[in-house]
Amino acid sequence: MKRAVCLILAAALVLGLAACEERKKVSPYGDDAFDTDSPVILTTENRSYDKSVESFTYWVSNYGEEPVTFSTDYTVEVKEGETWYSLPQAEEMTGSSGETETVAPGETVTGKFSFWQYDYEVVDGEYRLIMNIGGSLHRAYFSIGSSTALEEDPYGYGTLESLPSELDLDSLTYDIAISSAGEIIGGSEEHVITFLRKVADDTDGMLRIVSYGLSGQPVLYDVIYEEGCFLCRKDATRDNGEAITQQRYSYLVTDGDYIYLSDQASLEEKDLSGRRIEANRFVILAGSDFSLWDAMVELVEQMTEDRLEKDATLARYWSEDGTYWVNLTADPKDYTVSSKKHGMSRTLTEFLQLEEERGAEMEIVSAVWTGETQVRLSCRLRGNDEETWYVTVDAAQET
Repeated sequence: MKRAVCLILAAALVLGLAACEERKKVSPYGDDAFDTDSPVILTTENRSYDKSVESFTYWVSNYGEEPVTFSTDYTVEVKEGETWYSLPQAEEMTGSSGETETVAPGETVTGKFSFWQYDYEVVDGEYRLIMNIGGSLHRAYFSIGSSTALEEDPYGYGTLESLPSELDLDSLTYDIAISSAGEIIGGSEEHVITFLRKVADDTDGMLRIVSYGLSGQPVLYDVIYEEGCFLCRKDATRDNGEAITQQRYSYLVTDGDYIYLSDQASLEEKDLSGRRIEANRFVILAGSDFSLWDAMVELVEQMTEDRLEKDATLARYWSEDGTYWVNLTADPKDYTVSSKKHGMSRTLTEFLQLEEERGAEMEIVSAVWTGETQVRLSCRLRGNDEETWYVTVDAAQET
């Protein structure tokens, strides 16, 4: 009898799921239905989510010169194969309407969406959020994945080491793809804006850039922001056969033409208090073909301005594993070596006799980590660029 009841329940479940599948309809929206030229951008907080997540956050950012009004009503669609499907609406949600929001120029409004309004069992896969903003349709893509996969690959891109030797942009998860001529050939500028906004909000995130060189082979750059530090991983194995490399940086900075990862807090000489500071710097984005370049530059400039207002650090150098970091400030002989557990502040005193003999003050110009806990400080006498002296500090031993 129990077996018969179980079979009946199983059959009912199958029939219910089948009925739900039948109620899904092919999306009425083709790619040309969405406004991709508007200064208004719709994005989700993350690219990937675990299936257990019940509520999601979206951002509506206005980079135009006029305010934009929109309703918080939304539609969620799922992709199966190459086709997008509208999800079946739950009967109790029929006829419900959202509130009206206004986004001022240069501002961002956040909201929530979920699957609660649908008669749908969430499965792993690709989805898109659709909203009518300012009279035109906008969409934001996101994916649902298993918790195990997200633990191993928290941002849902697939690790560089796991990618096949032959890459196909159609099957690769990335944010922006750029040709050797600097043209955008794939991805979305909105993804870049989302990453920059996460950094501005001090929220963990990742940006994947695919860049094609003259060889025609792709080079991948994963820029991961976590715990106040940028880890840039470069995969040029398909271009020149070199191994995957990585480098840590402290800041995003811009000169208006490029956006850099840098150990230096600013590119403006006036912000460095007359300090001679040498720091690693790496271009991640160039503005030649970005329609939203001005918005990207504005975001980086604003986060630089905000940072300098509340932090006296002019340069920060991270150890390879991100455990320790060294800060340099306006005082030319002061330095701080820190970790999450402790920190030590010191003033350079090793060269007092040399300073007296030469009649010039010593200053720290850069720092290089030579081991897991050892950092080498490069020092020069002010006005002397010909000679360099070194001091090696052991962060763990505080010596």
